[in-house]
Amino acid sequence: VLGHRKFQLYGFDSSYSEDEHHAYPQKLNDSETVIEVVVHEERFRCAPWMLQQAEQLMALIEQLIPIGCEVGVYGYGLAPFMAAHFDCQPTAADLRAKSLLEWMAPLKNPVGVEVGVFAGDLSKRLLSRPDLTLYMVDSWNSKHSAEYSASGDFHTMLTQAQQDTYYAATRQAVTFAGPRAKIVRNSSVEADVAFADASLDFVFIDADHSYEGCKADIQAWLPKVKPGGFISGHDYDNTDYPTFGVKRAVDELFQEVTLGQNFTWMEKR
Repeated sequence: VLGHRKFQLYGFDSSYSEDEHHAYPQKLNDSETVIEVVVHEERFRCAPWMLQQAEQLMALIEQLIPIGCEVGVYGYGLAPFMAAHFDCQPTAADLRAKSLLEWMAPLKNPVGVEVGVFAGDLSKRLLSRPDLTLYMVDSWNSKHSAEYSASGDFHTMLTQAQQDTYYAATRQAVTFAGPRAKIVRNSSVEADVAFADASLDFVFIDADHSYEGCKADIQAWLPKVKPGGFISGHDYDNTDYPTFGVKRAVDELFQEVTLGQNFTWMEKR
C-alpha cells in the first residue's frame, strides 16, 4: 500500500439501484443473473460477481486494519454497507468455515474434499489451517441436469464464461496454500472414483442442490470417509431456497445430523 494508512473509497456501489446495474446503459449486463444478499437484515440485489468483489474488498480491509490502516467506503450499496458493519458481520463463508474448522479440530493433518467450490471463498478460509490438505472438486460447467436446473439454484444460470471466471478466482484465492490446495475440475460423481474408500478425513458437499443430485453426491462420497471422520454439507433447510432438495436427501440417508452455522450439517462416521 506504498506506506499509505488512510483510504477513502468512493463509487464502490456493488449492487443494483432498483433495476439499474450501472449508472449508464451497458447492454452486456442486461441479462445477467441477479441474486438477493441480506446483510444485517438489509437486502441488496446484485450479480454474483458484484458479491464476489464486495467480499474481496472486505478481505482486503481485514488485512489492512491490523497494520494501522483506516478505511472508509462511502455511498450506499452492498460494499459500503458491509464495510460500515465490518466488525460485527461475518460473511456466510466465514460462518461455514467456523463450523467446519470446529468439526475437524480433533483431526491431525486432515485431508478433505470440498465438493462445489464456486469462487473458492470457503476453500481459502479452510486452508488457513496450516496442516490441512484440501481437494476442491467442481466442474465449473454451465451444463446441468434437468433436476438441478429446476432446483432454483442461481449457479445453473451462469454462462460458461462466468464459470471459467470463478474457476480462475478459485485458483487465485488458494495460491497461498501451495501444494496443500488441490483443484479437481470434474463432476462430483466422476471425481470420487479417484479416491480410495476410507481415505478422507472429511467431505463437504455444496454442489447440486436438487434432491436427486445431493443424494447421489452423498452416496458417492460417504464410503470415502474414514471411521472417525465426517461427511457434511451446506443448505440444509435453507428457507431462502425452498425448492432445494438438500434436507430431504440428508434426512433420508441419516437418522439425525449435527447442525452448524449458515445451514451446515454434519454426520460423524
